[in-house]
Order: sequence, then structure tokens, then C-alpha cells
Amino acid sequence: MNVYYARETAGGGTMAASVHPPPMPPLPAPPLHAWGLLEVSGTDAGAFLHGQFTSNLNRLPEGRAQLSAYCLPKGEVLADFLLWRTAAGGYRLLLPRERCAPVAKRLQLFRLRAAVEIEDTSEAYAFLAMFESTSGGPPAPPPNELLAVAEHGEETILAWPDERGRWLRLCTADSAPGDGGDADERWRRLDLEAGLPFVRAGSAERFAPQHLNLDLLDAVSFDKGCYPGQEVVARMRYRGRIKHRTYLLRFPEGAAPEPGAELFPAADGAARPCGHVAEACPLPDGGWLALASLRIASAGAPVRAANAAPARMLPLPYPLDAPE
Repeated sequence: MNVYYARETAGGGTMAASVHPPPMPPLPAPPLHAWGLLEVSGTDAGAFLHGQFTSNLNRLPEGRAQLSAYCLPKGEVLADFLLWRTAAGGYRLLLPRERCAPVAKRLQLFRLRAAVEIEDTSEAYAFLAMFESTSGGPPAPPPNELLAVAEHGEETILAWPDERGRWLRLCTADSAPGDGGDADERWRRLDLEAGLPFVRAGSAERFAPQHLNLDLLDAVSFDKGCYPGQEVVARMRYRGRIKHRTYLLRFPEGAAPEPGAELFPAADGAARPCGHVAEACPLPDGGWLALASLRIASAGAPVRAANAAPARMLPLPYPLDAPE
């Protein structure tokens, strides 16, 4: 059975799409070890999470995931993740494994008397990377089927928010191959090229959602009720105070641009920082790929990390807001 829905785009329009479960492939897909899973259940789970996250869970259709984020009271992103409702009525959060403990701890802090259970089930599952070229994988869905979720008993396939066609398959830990090779590195590199800024330890609690382009990725709802940091996030939108955006950079060979590292205008060695690295990964042919949050006013000029050669800016697959 196909499930039809209308998705609101970053530009305010809608596009029709259909969700249909892809056929179950065999298991030659490599495992990803950098991802984790939080499961939230209970009669109050939906209302509780709706009041904590930036996205609108009341508009989360069946068979769909959404990008979302968890902010601190001053608007800094603690974590961003993919979120969906299970057939059993609970919720799953897919996020970098190192962010599971901080998110679970903070959710527990605000749970109070709500009928909600929060569990880190990362160790119970394997996270398999599936590409269009994966042997026995699902057929490539049309672009408007991004974020489709198909459950098959204990297994789930999630269509990644990437037009090039990627899927993540959740299965029991004992049914997965052990060695993923460079799958984690390749997956992260594709995330960077797609402009998907999943924060990790070095970049957590540093950027507002808009500084990571999360509003452009439909991870922020501006017409829902309160959540931690909502006032700061809304003020940026309605008072025109978005001063930073995230850009894709390629650094030459040399020291790794660590998440959180300061970036400077390349033409002025004495200038103040104009941004920070959000995420980075090595490239197969040398050098580094990075997503960096930069001042919009500085984004047209070359930037560099400390004591490093200038980086080259690359295009993102989605438009950014025009500079002020």
C-alpha cells in the first residue's frame, strides 16, 4: 500500500510523494559504527518530545522520518537527528552514537512525571549502509521519497535525505557483518556533500539551528509551541538576525580541520575569526572536506584554519538565504 503525503519545502511550497516499502535486500551492506539509536515510548511520548525538539511531531506522517534538533535554552544545538514514529507507537531517534548519552540524560532531566521511557538501544542493532550499487539493495526511489521509513518486523529501512540515493538499514546486531571497512568515512563524506551537519562532540552546544542550515533542511518548525531555545531561534528568523550560515569547504592536505576549530579570512592574518568548523572528514585523494559555519558577510572570500592553506568553497545542493 502506498501512503501519500505533501511535504512542505524550505521555500514554503509543497511536493507530493509516495511512501512504499522497498524490498528487503540480503546483508552484504557494510555496517556503520558511528550511529546510535534512542527509543522513546509511553503514552506521553509524542507530546513530551514535541515540547523538546525543534520539529513539529504533530505533523509527522506515518511511514516518514523528519530531521529535528534538540537545543539548549540559549538556542545552541545539543544534537540533531532523524526522528520517526514506529508501528508500535513509540519514537526512534537516529543520531551519532556519541550524542546518545547527552541527549538521553537531558530528556530524562525534563521527563518529570510524564509517562515516558527513554532507552539507548544502540548496542542491540546494526546500522547498515545501503547505496544504489549495493548488491540486492532496494531500487532507487524517486527524489520525493526521501525520509521514507519501512518497517519489516525487527528490521527498518530509512531512505536517507540525500538525492543521490542512500538508505540506512536497522537490523539486529547478531545478523550484521563485522567489518565495515571505510563505510563510516564514506557515509560521513556523503553527508557533508549533501550539507547535512550532524553535530558531534566538538561542534555540539556551539551553533544555533540556522547557523547549521537546519531551518533550510526542514528541521525547524516556526509555527509550533515552545521548546528549549525556541525564543532565540524565532528571534533570528523574525528579526533578520541570521549572521552565519554553513558552507561546504575543501581544505588542502595537512592537519585535520577539527570540529569547533576557528576559521579566519585568508587575506588577513591578523583578522578575528569569521567562523568555525562544524564537521570534517578526509578525502580519498588527500585533503579534507568540511562543513563550516561562517559569517555570511565573509563567505565570498577564501578562509583558512590556523596555520593552514586557504580552503576552497564548494557548492551545496540546496540554496542558502541571500546575504543581508
